[in-house]
Amino acid sequence: MIRPMGPFTRALLVALALASVGVPANPSAASQQPRSDRAKAAALAAQADAAAAAGRADESRRLMEEAARAAPDWAPLQVNLAAVRSQAGDFAGAIIAARAALALDPTLVGARYNLGLAQLKSGDVSGAAETLAPYATATDVPPDVRAALGIAWTHLNRAADALPVLRRAIRDGSRGPLALAALGDACIQTHDIDGARAALRLLEDAAPGAAITHLLTGDIADAAQDWPDAFTAYRAAAAADPASGRARRSLGMIEYKQREYTAAAGDLRAALGLDPNDVWASYYLALIALENGDAATAAVGLEKAAATAPARADVWRDLGRARLDLGDAAAAITALQRAVVLAPADASAWFQLGRALQRAGSPSDARAAFAKAQTLNRMERAALQKKVSGGGR
Repeated sequence: MIRPMGPFTRALLVALALASVGVPANPSAASQQPRSDRAKAAALAAQADAAAAAGRADESRRLMEEAARAAPDWAPLQVNLAAVRSQAGDFAGAIIAARAALALDPTLVGARYNLGLAQLKSGDVSGAAETLAPYATATDVPPDVRAALGIAWTHLNRAADALPVLRRAIRDGSRGPLALAALGDACIQTHDIDGARAALRLLEDAAPGAAITHLLTGDIADAAQDWPDAFTAYRAAAAADPASGRARRSLGMIEYKQREYTAAAGDLRAALGLDPNDVWASYYLALIALENGDAATAAVGLEKAAATAPARADVWRDLGRARLDLGDAAAAITALQRAVVLAPADASAWFQLGRALQRAGSPSDARAAFAKAQTLNRMERAALQKKVSGGGR
């Protein structure tokens, strides 16, 4: 399954805890720097803590900002500022504060936690993964920080790496909907449908009726090729969160698989209206264009998809087909050769490669590719017949 990372919704983000460090009550305990009023900063930080405890988040943030201005060289204060900003949804500001803390004291683990969490929440999945990767197997890591790394790796299609990290985070007490959904997603990516269903049960307890729960339900049905149930779940996700571009894209994807191209195009365009950067909505629109004979339009979306997911064999296969339809046999061969390296058992990719080689004037290589496609098709039919007849049990 494709899992692009878009901006998270605020309601789901509260499940990811923020790290903070203690600010000394006696500022003289820390070294003084010129133009730094740590006594004032400590007093303001104490007021900020009291405001936060009383539920006055805006006041707490304002006081912490003022404290940071009073002592800009005080690293622990910058860590707490990063946490406050992140809780307020100011992820860019949180990243700035966390980096400032690390510039002052690179050993502050709490600053790295907050940096990684803020990067993840802002949609910078690669940055979050890089920041948090050192804590994959470390001890004494907060479970929500470990969960954040697992979420990032799942969205980067590193499911095998993400699974043990997510399982440990959840075992240690992380129950955020994002972590549970990522666990289900990672299980789907590694073809563990039973594991995905177990994650879904936990998610149903944590977030019953939420869009993220319906999305995982749909993903599991889609992985089982139960497209009517997947459609029902994705429609429920779109109803639960009308602003979810992913829900509309998922609807379009299922409609495409059922060859309902007009409905699919409508939902995919709606998904792009909600998230113009959704490469995979563009991808399925490109496939529709390819089916309708518009290879030029299809190639644009497929090029973007190949750049986004270079390990996806089906993307290279479809791009090769589009290039072949445009008459560029050499470019088609390049894409299709990559497809068959990534997915040697894809009969369709071998067949398209045969067409491209034939078009390029390489008849012997084309015959070999066609023969490979025929062999794979026979193997697939035999396996299907064995399954249907019960011989596989």
